[in-house]
Amino acid sequence: MLMESGTFAVDPEPWGPPWQAWEEIDPDEAAARGVYAPVHTLSNGAPGAIVIAPGDTRGTLLIPEKGGGYCCGLDGADGPNMACEACGLPVASRIDDCSLWQAVWLAPNAVRRLPVDDADAAPLSWQELMAEGKSTPPFEPIAAWGARMRAGYWSNHWWSWSPQWEAAAGRALAHLLAASEGQRVTQRGAAA
Repeated sequence: MLMESGTFAVDPEPWGPPWQAWEEIDPDEAAARGVYAPVHTLSNGAPGAIVIAPGDTRGTLLIPEKGGGYCCGLDGADGPNMACEACGLPVASRIDDCSLWQAVWLAPNAVRRLPVDDADAAPLSWQELMAEGKSTPPFEPIAAWGARMRAGYWSNHWWSWSPQWEAAAGRALAHLLAASEGQRVTQRGAAA
C-alpha cells in the first residue's frame, strides 16, 4: 500500500491522462515542470490529485470498461476507473497491480472534502503525531513469494530499505540536483 488507512496526500503536479509523449514536449516546458531527463510520457492531467488507501473509499464503484492495466490488475492509465455510486460520474483511479503501489487517486475536479460526523476537524500537531508513535521504519523485511516468515526459514528473507523511504529520498535528491544547477553541493561546516 502506498498510503496507510486514514491518511492522504495531495500531489501538486499533474497526474493521469491525457498523456503527452516525450517527443511532443518542449524542453523548456518540461524543465518548468521539474523534469530534466527524458521520460516516456508526461501527464497533462489536473494537478492536485488526492491519494488514499483503497480501503478508505466509500460510495464508489469500479467502471468495468475502464479496467485496463497490466497482467495482474488495474493501472489507472486510461483515466478514472471508479465512479460515484450516487451519480455515476468518474471520480477516481484505482491502482491495483503487482508492479505498482496499491492506491486510489481521487480526481481533484470531481471530488470535494466533507467533514465526517464526530471527527476532529483540526489536524494534530507535530508533537501529538510523534506521541502517537506511528511511523514508517527506514527498512523492512522483504520475503520471496510464498516464503515462510518464522524462525528457521530465513533463507527467503532479507532486510531492505523501505520503498517509501527510497521514493522520498530519490525525489529529494532529484530536487537537490535541480536546485544546484550543476554546481557542487556542499554543507557548511563539513569537511570537504
